[in-house]
Order: sequence, then structure tokens, then C-alpha cells
Amino acid sequence: MKFLSALFAVVLMSSSAFASIYLEPSIGYETGKIEGGATSNDLAGTNLGLKLGYSSLGFAAGLDYMRGSLKQDSSPSVTWTNQDLGVFAQFTFPILIKVSGTYFFSTEMEKSGKMTGNGTKVGIGYTGLPFLSINFDMINLSYDKFKNGGNSVNIDADRKTWMLSLSLPLNL
Repeated sequence: MKFLSALFAVVLMSSSAFASIYLEPSIGYETGKIEGGATSNDLAGTNLGLKLGYSSLGFAAGLDYMRGSLKQDSSPSVTWTNQDLGVFAQFTFPILIKVSGTYFFSTEMEKSGKMTGNGTKVGIGYTGLPFLSINFDMINLSYDKFKNGGNSVNIDADRKTWMLSLSLPLNL
């Protein structure tokens, strides 16, 4: 019994030695559509992102933050500032591929007013380059409120985009 207890303690202590802080800054280009009511417009622009969390044995989890500038191809053209915050889970396979998913509990697009909502991001990445990862993400966000000054209006708008990004995944 003492041997099993000692073996269990060694396994638990050695697994914590593999744990680390996970930090992944990224830059990406996002393109797709924003749809609301009967209208659908193209949307494209750049995003800066940061994942911060905990990693162990290929798994990582924590917070995912993105901020960028997206241009809506409409008449007249509109440039939105977006800011998205959520929680992510990720697994990096030994075969140079990683998969990740994020639930954004707070997403905002702002110009003269602010749209707020939530949504998801699902992606795959190639980790074969030294220190770099090439990522491809599908982003689906829904906006349900528009605030302008003190007024708030219920809306139904969706941001359905794809993003190609470069990131620097670090286990510290």
C-alpha cells in the first residue's frame, strides 16, 4: 500500500512539472460577412490577439482577447473597431497540428454606437515552423444590442468570418 501511495505521489508531482503559463500573441487578417435583417455586407480587416492561460501536456486553456479594425463594404463604407473577450481550450498534437475553440462571452463592434453580443471561434493551426503557428479560424458572432449614447435598441446581426493568422505560442 505504501508503494502505491508513493507511486501515486510521484506521478502527481511529475505531472505538475509539465504545467506552464501559456502565452500566444497573434496578428491576423479576417474576412467574411456581417448580416443584419435583410442586408448582408462584406467585412474585412486586421486583428491583434492574445491568449493567456495554463498549459499541460499539449492542453491549454485560458482567456482569448482580440482587438482590431474591420471595414464594412457598404454604401457609405463603415470602419468598425472590434473587441472580443472569451475563454479558450486548445490541444496541440505531436504531429505539428493544434485545434482550438473559444467562446466569446463579450464581443463589441463600435463606430458611432456600439453593438454587443457573444459567439464562438473554432480553429486549426500548423505548428511546424520554429516558434510560429499558422492558424485558420472560423468566427461566428451574434450581436443583440446596439447602444448609442443613453439609448439601447435590440438588434439581430451576425458576423460570420474566417481569419488567417500568425501566432507565437509560448509555454513559460
